[in-house]
Amino acid sequence: MALHNRVGSLPVPTLAFLSSVNESDIKLFTMVNLSCTIPDEAPYPVTVFIYRGEAPSVTSESWIMFNNLRQADTIIFTLKVRPDREGPIVCWYKSSRTSQTSGFSNSVNLVISSLPSPIIAIYPPAVPVGGDYIAQCEIPREDFTNVTLSMFYRPLPIGPQKEAFKYIGSLALEQGNWACSVNNTDATTSTEFVCKMEVFINGRALHSTSSPVAAIPEELPARLYSSSRGTAACSGYLSVRVSDEWRPICFSTIDVSDKAVANVTCREVGCGHALLWERVSGVLPNAVGTPRCSGREQKLAHCHMDGSRLCTQHTLHVMCSGALPTPRLTVEGHVSVSSVYFGKEESVIFICSFNSSSLTYADRVYLTLNCEGKDMDTHYIPAGGSMRTELSKDKMKYGWCACYAHPNLIHPPRTENSNFIYIYDPPPAGPIVAAIITTVAGVAILMYVCVCRISQKHVQGAATQDLTVMQVGNNPIFAQGEPESTEQNLQQV
Repeated sequence: MALHNRVGSLPVPTLAFLSSVNESDIKLFTMVNLSCTIPDEAPYPVTVFIYRGEAPSVTSESWIMFNNLRQADTIIFTLKVRPDREGPIVCWYKSSRTSQTSGFSNSVNLVISSLPSPIIAIYPPAVPVGGDYIAQCEIPREDFTNVTLSMFYRPLPIGPQKEAFKYIGSLALEQGNWACSVNNTDATTSTEFVCKMEVFINGRALHSTSSPVAAIPEELPARLYSSSRGTAACSGYLSVRVSDEWRPICFSTIDVSDKAVANVTCREVGCGHALLWERVSGVLPNAVGTPRCSGREQKLAHCHMDGSRLCTQHTLHVMCSGALPTPRLTVEGHVSVSSVYFGKEESVIFICSFNSSSLTYADRVYLTLNCEGKDMDTHYIPAGGSMRTELSKDKMKYGWCACYAHPNLIHPPRTENSNFIYIYDPPPAGPIVAAIITTVAGVAILMYVCVCRISQKHVQGAATQDLTVMQVGNNPIFAQGEPESTEQNLQQV
């Protein structure tokens, strides 16, 4: 049934493509803009419509309408190019005040003449030497139907003859399918791929070709980088070098062991083991795939790398044990000592210093003083700072003291202990003096005994030298002097 209340005396609108639209190259499922201009003489306010067909009926689909236009103007309509919208298009308006309708505008012909290019990608985008990858061709939108995809390849580098691509195969996509792919294992040579798409619409076939994409096996060294520090070290965001460009690692799934990835990374960059790891959300331009590590690999490139179409969600920030070197402990007022005497009425002031080439002053760590297995004090300080702890007599804990650094408070991974300093409580002065006196007296007595014995031996030796005894028969003969009796002489000897 034709539209009613159409008054021929109402001025008709005009319809045209915007100048930005190339009418000879309108792609399927893209957006085009048309302008419908309403004359000054229209009975405003009006509602503006745009339809397919030169003479639509009341049951025709109204693609878009614009309500309550109150003055002469040009209305811009944006249409999605679909096969069912191909053909002539018109616009018209209806007065909200009189219910009168205008005649149809001139028609413009919407002709679909080309296709958007298919998408071809390598998963994972970074291919390790000897690793596996997939070359995948995808339709640009999921609402494409009647699609056939074909894939081609050629080895790299390209020779002087510019070798042509070789056909791999084709796949007619069934409802719900959106891609075809080629699996490659043990990659050692570089290969370039291209994809072609064929779509049947309204009795004819349209074709398009992707840009080529290359799979280049590389060593893929890893690094931890912080933009605030400006260098790679033992703490930062994880990235790998692909074709001389550092690109972030992506984590788009939850079934990946972040701890294993962190430990393998710390091992590769020579920074010990992982202390902390955290997924950080944000836009990751040009990110590579997701590594799946067991934790035993020597390099990140030895882990299986997953490719993902959603590789824009998270990356990994890692802090290795090498970022937290052992701090240094000193006692205020003393230089590089290993033990210090402090009395019970005195206080001792410890200085725990920490410095790391992997952290900036903007980074912060915890320092903890520990004496005889008990944590005495903890401060949250900037990296490169120090902690000053005064232990008064009521808090003093004599014995070995050391300090250590750790990145957080809850179940903290920590550094090794610093150097140890032994704190002594000296004994009272009275016992020390008594001990000294006793020692001195003992030494004097010992010296006296030794001197006396030495003197006696000297005298006896001299007497023996003055007396010569000659034995004749059974009676001794004395050469010097006459003793009172032999018995008396023997007693003296």
